[in-house]
Amino acid sequence: MVSEKNVCPDLSHLREQVRDIVKQTDDTGKEVALQVCEIDGDMVSGEVSQGNSRYRVRVNTDCLGGELRGVIHTHPGGVPIPSDIDIAAAARNEWDFVCVADQSGKSLGCYCLSG
Repeated sequence: MVSEKNVCPDLSHLREQVRDIVKQTDDTGKEVALQVCEIDGDMVSGEVSQGNSRYRVRVNTDCLGGELRGVIHTHPGGVPIPSDIDIAAAARNEWDFVCVADQSGKSLGCYCLSG
């Protein structure tokens, strides 16, 4: 089962940033992604990237001088569950997790690749 409780790190402190990317998706109709970076052992929000289409977004792998651990993104009009493409991208980039925010920005569907 894929849910927020299966995420390696606790991401609850990023709720406001998640709501912000959901709002950007609502405003533009495009997929938006938020980096989650590890800096000095803390998980912090990094750069926000907006896709150039409804279903794709590129994520910068440079992460505030820290390490990119995962991505939280949106699926405009879709379900908050990482797709096979999302999971493959996470594995290819050696991220710990990939999450999709629901349309309210209040919950995440996540897939954890480590732990």
